Amino acid sequence: MNWFNHFLLAFNLLFFILHKKASLKEMVIFTVIFGLFVDLDHVVKWLYGKDRAYLRSWVQEPFGFFVIGVPAAIMLSVFFEPYYFWLVTIPFASHILLDYLTVNEVSPFDPFWKKRFRLGFIRQYPNPIFDIYKKGVSENYVLSFNITLLTVLSNLFI
Repeated sequence: MNWFNHFLLAFNLLFFILHKKASLKEMVIFTVIFGLFVDLDHVVKWLYGKDRAYLRSWVQEPFGFFVIGVPAAIMLSVFFEPYYFWLVTIPFASHILLDYLTVNEVSPFDPFWKKRFRLGFIRQYPNPIFDIYKKGVSENYVLSFNITLLTVLSNLFI
């Protein structure tokens, strides 16, 4: 899934749930850190010439959410504001959810079991080199949905 969809879905969910508690600045910062930076290992792997067809690590799997996301959320909610728990977990979980909805292979039990599955139905588009034989709904529809949702939410709550 592209970074626009990761950002917009996480931001939309945070805005819908926390629009009265969290500021827009907080929502944007936490969405970038916990919704987008989860994929920074893709950049590192790409720079060092690793296999680009499968660029997932345990950080983008449920294990990463429970090892990194939940402890970070608990610590921030204890030391700062209780709603920080949601500012961390919602972007992280929505990132994993969107990745699982794509036709790319995922490894739900990584790092314990490396078996890969294709669970989703959304095809990354445009990416003709890697997705030429994969069928599915274009992620442009998800992007359209996210933009529409952002428009509706902003009209409702601002």
